[in-house]
Amino acid sequence: MIRFFRHLRQRLLAENRFSRYLVYAIGEIVLVMIGILLALQVNTWNENRKDQKEALRLMADLQDEVALALEDRENYIQQNEYVASLMGSVLNKLFSEAPEDLTQEECGSILTSHTIRWAPYNPSTLEELVSTGKISILADLPLRKALLDFRNLAGSNREWLNKVIFEANVLVDKYPTLIIRNWNPERQRSDLDCRVEAMREDKFFLAQLQSNKGRWGSPLQAAKKELEVLERIRDYLKAE
Repeated sequence: MIRFFRHLRQRLLAENRFSRYLVYAIGEIVLVMIGILLALQVNTWNENRKDQKEALRLMADLQDEVALALEDRENYIQQNEYVASLMGSVLNKLFSEAPEDLTQEECGSILTSHTIRWAPYNPSTLEELVSTGKISILADLPLRKALLDFRNLAGSNREWLNKVIFEANVLVDKYPTLIIRNWNPERQRSDLDCRVEAMREDKFFLAQLQSNKGRWGSPLQAAKKELEVLERIRDYLKAE
């Protein structure tokens, strides 16, 4: 009987030690898990703080670059509309019943009617956003869409207009007797002499001049579409 009680006592002591060990082990595991969760929370907080700081930097850079892009497109539209209006005036005079002499500016527009230029404007911050995937940290979904719309539009305009622009006719080389340059030593430049009567009689010249004039419409429309998207982006940025 004594042996039985001794054995029972040892067993209870052993079970008690095991229970204490189990409780201790569970406590250690809980503490480790809490530490891991806290570390993850701190890391997530740090990452969010970095993203917010980066987003603020990107927004500031975008505002500056979009302002420059707007100015660039507005200047492009203004300059090209002026040249296109000169060419329209030239055609009106050449096709009028009573021919009129062309001004130096009008004559010059024929000389440069083939020099359609397209300078795509791609904000470097937008390229950074797309290439690095940082665009996802911008919380404003309409802003993200507008930025991607502009990037896609600028890319398609660049490919399309490169083909249209190079199809223009170099009239000053093809018709040297219709557009004559007379060197002016006093002004150190050439004065232009456009032979209106001869131009009116040359159907091929008139057709090619009209063709050149028509091509000026494509880059103007492209620039206006880009300007519309840029204005949307500017408004979204102001609202942030």
